Amino acid sequence: MQSYRVAHAVSSLEVGGAERLVLALANAQKRLGLSVMIVTLGKDSDAFVPEARSADIPVVSLRNLRTRSSRLRATFRSLRPGTLEALHVHTPWFLRLLAPVVPFVSGSIIYTRHGAQAYDSRYWRMIHSWFHRFADHLTFVSSEALEVHRRVHRASKVPHHLLEFGVERADRPPRRRSPSDPIRLGCVGRLVELKGHRYILDAIAALEPALSESIEVHIFGDGPAREFLEDYASRKVPDRVIFHGSVVDREELYRDIDVLVVGSRTEGLSMAIMEAMARGIPAVATEVGGTPRLVIPETTGLLVPYADPEALAGAIRRIVAEPGLVVELGAAARRHVQRHFSFEQAAQKVMQLYALDEEGPGRDRKNA
Repeated sequence: MQSYRVAHAVSSLEVGGAERLVLALANAQKRLGLSVMIVTLGKDSDAFVPEARSADIPVVSLRNLRTRSSRLRATFRSLRPGTLEALHVHTPWFLRLLAPVVPFVSGSIIYTRHGAQAYDSRYWRMIHSWFHRFADHLTFVSSEALEVHRRVHRASKVPHHLLEFGVERADRPPRRRSPSDPIRLGCVGRLVELKGHRYILDAIAALEPALSESIEVHIFGDGPAREFLEDYASRKVPDRVIFHGSVVDREELYRDIDVLVVGSRTEGLSMAIMEAMARGIPAVATEVGGTPRLVIPETTGLLVPYADPEALAGAIRRIVAEPGLVVELGAAARRHVQRHFSFEQAAQKVMQLYALDEEGPGRDRKNA
């Protein structure tokens, strides 16, 4: 049986920022000659599974297994002792399944937090305390996520690293819009409450009728809130909102968007914002998490408070009233991402954290 040198553990391979980052990282590592696999709590029908397998990255989908014991056995087989150079965990939800397995994992263990949620209940503190005993490095995609984790979980003996993953360079120019075309606002992400889609719809509904007619809202993604949002949109802003579902092809997704709108309650370092900015598309986004590192007000985009539809409507009014603003912000956004958010640099740092030295893997060093 093939020996997998690096394993990435994720909650799913549905369309989402963390999932896209993991897939990009796995592809980059494979190009460097590593054997890479992905173990997911999701299903074989998840959107990114075919893309991973077409890149010759094996995927173990644990949700296809019916019982916890069968999932545990599959996890142990995938991460069996002596086969791994590194285990890279990308979600706290995997820690529960790994709890009985992690003492037997060989190689370095890396835990990356993609969001800033605290997970501060007694249960989650206990799970993290156990996992921190075996982790070699903790990495975070935003300074807020790092500070929250440090404050709540107090893992002072494990090195903490801030890794602001960027995106790979995109050469496609932004869409050329004629003056008669509506401005296309794009929303990209899972359809869940914390992404704030409802407030975006409320903001569109607050616009004057003549103004709203010059706007289209394109929502990309799927999730448990989709049925509610489709019904809400049909009542609040009929005929102005188009739901596209999950779109895997990034170029197809951003091809016809003029401005990205993000209404999230919390974000790490948003992949959707970086992907849009890399293509010359500015963002109107909530001032949360790592977003202000990307969206610099009046320079690379516009920031608004979370859950404030009136402020968001005001930002959209500016976008419509000042035709040159989108072009100006978009050009600055592209430059900002290219200069400060290099995917290649962060990926190289991850490889350094995986590396073996003359003393052997991280797990062996700890147990010596």
